[in-house]
Amino acid sequence: ADYVNLWFNASTYTPENIYNTEADFLKLWEESEQLDYVPTGIQELDDKLLGIIPGHLYMFKARTGIGKSEFMRYLEWNFFQKGIRFAACHLEETRLRTLLGLVGYQLCRNVTRKDLVQDQGLEAEVLASMKSISDKDLYYQYSLRDNESTESFCELIRLLSIGYGCRYVIVEPIQDILTNVSSDSREQALGNLGVALSKLAADLNIGILSIAHTNDDNEIKYCRYLGQRASVVVNLDRDKSAEDSVTRNTTTLLIEKNRPTSLEGAAGSMLFSLDSFTMAPINQGLTL
Repeated sequence: ADYVNLWFNASTYTPENIYNTEADFLKLWEESEQLDYVPTGIQELDDKLLGIIPGHLYMFKARTGIGKSEFMRYLEWNFFQKGIRFAACHLEETRLRTLLGLVGYQLCRNVTRKDLVQDQGLEAEVLASMKSISDKDLYYQYSLRDNESTESFCELIRLLSIGYGCRYVIVEPIQDILTNVSSDSREQALGNLGVALSKLAADLNIGILSIAHTNDDNEIKYCRYLGQRASVVVNLDRDKSAEDSVTRNTTTLLIEKNRPTSLEGAAGSMLFSLDSFTMAPINQGLTL
């Protein structure tokens, strides 16, 4: 009798990864966080993106020498000013150069090398800035290990997110993350990395930001699929041969893909100052 009762009153088995009941959908609504984003301070970009939104993979792409790394440093300083905890890794720089880049934004001085700091008599100010940055506990600098794999890199991001509370993780350039793959398998490996990072950003509800080098056709080198996996793709460009110094040091932004809001197109310009080695929106009065 017990068996017959259980048999005829049994409910449909539903695995935990399938939602279809009212209770399931209400749970999604109740547990979902409010839309959280960090404005970049670039008005035209924020008008289209709202800002940098957790849960998404952002790809900033450009040719060599356009100002990609400096643009990322501007975003890092923006996070720091707004009290947002983040982690950053610039694979084409030394760890000291990466740190001094952030210090330079705080001091508005070119302190990108130790000799420049000493020549300007700024050692005390630089050391005080380093202490100020560390005291706020907002900035985590990390590096990659030799023979980094997609799995080990994702575990590192999980540690930065869950263990240290970083809301955004920056790594650039994305093509240099995996060093233990052959040229024949690079495209597949980078494609798998793009899939893993986009899923991880959504799973952890963090923003992952990276830079991608492009080829002569302005396509992402080695793996066009990286752009397909990103929620947002922004192209950076600069006329390096312009006679006018302002034009020569102005980086323009063009949104090519925007999954969060679907708005694309021109998204402002950034001026790079050779004096301070910092970048700012062109309408903020930064001088060369």
